[in-house]
Amino acid sequence: MKKNIYIYLIFLFIFVFALFFLNTKPAKAQLVVIGNKYSVTKMDIPKRRFEARLNSKKAGVYYVLIRKNTVVLQNGEIVQWTKIKPGDIVTIEGGLTWDLKIKAKKIIIP
Repeated sequence: MKKNIYIYLIFLFIFVFALFFLNTKPAKAQLVVIGNKYSVTKMDIPKRRFEARLNSKKAGVYYVLIRKNTVVLQNGEIVQWTKIKPGDIVTIEGGLTWDLKIKAKKIIIP
């Protein structure tokens, strides 16, 4: 009888371990998907980001994060993200993070 209880307890321990520790995945959700025109205000090349604001004077400034898979297009051709200069008006497609930074998936320079 005690042997069966130990087997059940071991099975329960393995099940709980598998349920809580092996099946967890980090959350990678985006709050909002965006696709707007922004005016570039400042470049931060070492941190792979730049500051941009919506095309109005009253809008707040957002950090646009450049990732490895971010595509930058100029006249339909893929270019380096360092081609973006302060004062450019770019279209950014991506999503907002929890701390209101923009993770850019695609940036279009006219």
